[in-house]
Amino acid sequence: MKCPAGYVKRANQCVRVIDTPNTKRKTSAKKEVEQKKNQEQIKNDSLISSDPYAEFYRIGRIIQWAWDGRPDAPVWVKRNVPGLLSEAAEEVINLQFQAAALINQGVTANKDQYSTVERERTESIGFKPIYSPGAFVV
Repeated sequence: MKCPAGYVKRANQCVRVIDTPNTKRKTSAKKEVEQKKNQEQIKNDSLISSDPYAEFYRIGRIIQWAWDGRPDAPVWVKRNVPGLLSEAAEEVINLQFQAAALINQGVTANKDQYSTVERERTESIGFKPIYSPGAFVV
């Protein structure tokens, strides 16, 4: 990784060189804008080089926090059919979050996710989404 002008590489990061009081120069507005762009690029480069999925994980944590922090439905809503259906849907979504957590922890790594018929179909066809009257065939 090459650091832009005015920066030095320290601990695998680009750090701005601080001017001493005797050598301090006035910078033009154009130069300041350019420096800000360079800082943003350095920040983006360090994010990408450290973990390409960091932003993805951050968004996932926000979604999970929002789902876990949602308010419970009132008791009177749960007593009718739409309320019971919404409770069932919430349980299905909770199962999806649990499955995602297990995948993230690596519990499902190197495990066979397909039945033999599904594996043969997947290996022979590959990923070719084809529309049929029932749904997409993947």
